[in-house]
Amino acid sequence: MADIDLTTAATSTPPPTGITAAMAPLIAEGVKLVKLVLYLTAGAIVLLIVVFAIFESTARKRSVDLYSRAAAEAVAVRPANDRDNINLFIAELHRANSDTSWMMSPAEAADAAVALKEISSLYLPTDSQKTDLAGCLPLRSSTDSAREAALSKCLAAVTALVPVGSDTEVRVKLLEDIQKQEDDESAAFRTFWMQVSQMILLNIFFPLLTALLGYIFGTQQASKP
Repeated sequence: MADIDLTTAATSTPPPTGITAAMAPLIAEGVKLVKLVLYLTAGAIVLLIVVFAIFESTARKRSVDLYSRAAAEAVAVRPANDRDNINLFIAELHRANSDTSWMMSPAEAADAAVALKEISSLYLPTDSQKTDLAGCLPLRSSTDSAREAALSKCLAAVTALVPVGSDTEVRVKLLEDIQKQEDDESAAFRTFWMQVSQMILLNIFFPLLTALLGYIFGTQQASKP
């Protein structure tokens, strides 16, 4: 078998066939529109994924923080006199309400002020309740005609705010309520954005894409001889 001499090889260019792959201008513009719709659809999907990822990340962080705080509250050891001061303050209010001549000693007034501050920080009173609590102290004298009304409002606010149970139970219950509210808001957020996604993708982009593709293929078929 004879050897092939590659040194004599020359580059060969095939002759033009006269066939081109160029599309009709109308079809080419339709293809451009299809590409634009696809790019917009892909961008919308990516944007929604980013929004969901950021939201889920922050929601998870908030949930972990709340659960950690609830667990810490459940095992926290608080001074016994925290709740005792509040109970004593409530008892003193009842006594003052029933005995119009009774007055607090300076030491009792100081403890009552501490208990009132604890109630305001622990049980999150409303603005109206804050106003009623402000009338608790200093205890009005027996000759003050506004004593009975101020004590009645004070007792009503304290009774509404201070539930039966320990401080720890109250704080854990409060954190549980906050967590439930967070979960409800997260569920509402997901539902809203899922509906928005369906509206954008199913009701706008996909019908538009289908119409453009139908137009392109229809035009192509009609242009054939």
